[in-house]
Amino acid sequence: MSGFVTGVIDECIHVVQGDFYDVAKEVQKVMKAEAHEDTGALRSSIIIEKQDDKTYLIGVDPSILLSKSNRGFDYSIPYWKGHGAYTVRATNTRYLKWTGKDGRTYYRKSVRIPPSKGDPFIERTVAKFQ
Repeated sequence: MSGFVTGVIDECIHVVQGDFYDVAKEVQKVMKAEAHEDTGALRSSIIIEKQDDKTYLIGVDPSILLSKSNRGFDYSIPYWKGHGAYTVRATNTRYLKWTGKDGRTYYRKSVRIPPSKGDPFIERTVAKFQ
């Protein structure tokens, strides 16, 4: 092939790759909007990972979520799929301590977390692009 044809083909590939990335950025933006905003940790942990020129993964990076959250575990799956009721108990201290949304400080030996049906934010994101 001539240099001109090769240059045109290379430019077309570059444009198409850019289109894939633009779509991935839009999906990431919508997914962040669909996720809850309690502390913002879940939203800020939604990333794009390039697999190859036409494949991008968009999802939650557990290491970012752990670093930005005070929960101490990757809560993205229980948040998304839901969970049964469970009890959190103080283990290394006498009491659990937290500040409520009302600004008051609370102390308890244990706290019962009610069950959750989950939040299908990923499904809502996918539905917007179908």
